[in-house]
Amino acid sequence: MEKYKCYAFLYSAVNDEVRSQLEKYTKCEHSTGYANCYVAIPNEHPLYGMCYGMINIKIHGGLTFSGSFESMKKEIIKNPDKVEYLDGEFSNDCWVFGFDTLHFGDNIRNRSREWCIMEVTRLKEILENWIEIVARRKSLLKLWENGGIPPK
Repeated sequence: MEKYKCYAFLYSAVNDEVRSQLEKYTKCEHSTGYANCYVAIPNEHPLYGMCYGMINIKIHGGLTFSGSFESMKKEIIKNPDKVEYLDGEFSNDCWVFGFDTLHFGDNIRNRSREWCIMEVTRLKEILENWIEIVARRKSLLKLWENGGIPPK
């Protein structure tokens, strides 16, 4: 099966700013996770250009972002020290999917840097193996339609 090389990265500028503002005006300490988490996919990937709302991937809080890396770079350029490329840098023509750690209950302790790396790596593996995952689901569905086990 074909695999796609994908690239995980973290961006903490938004979380740092939200956390700073909340701590400044409220008694909420550590009220966001460490960073928002992203995976860049190459332009030959079957999900390239798709809206995150059309893709059902079980990840923390669900996908909350999709867009071109080129459009993201405008924000990243303002805060280059807040981006952490986990798999090296990649071309500007990649498409990006991501999720945030700004949900109720997220905080710097339960959504630490280490946790963010673990969860974004899981998303990267799902996207790298997308063709295999879809093929497996189709074969289970066919089995179920023919009276076999029910799909999960």
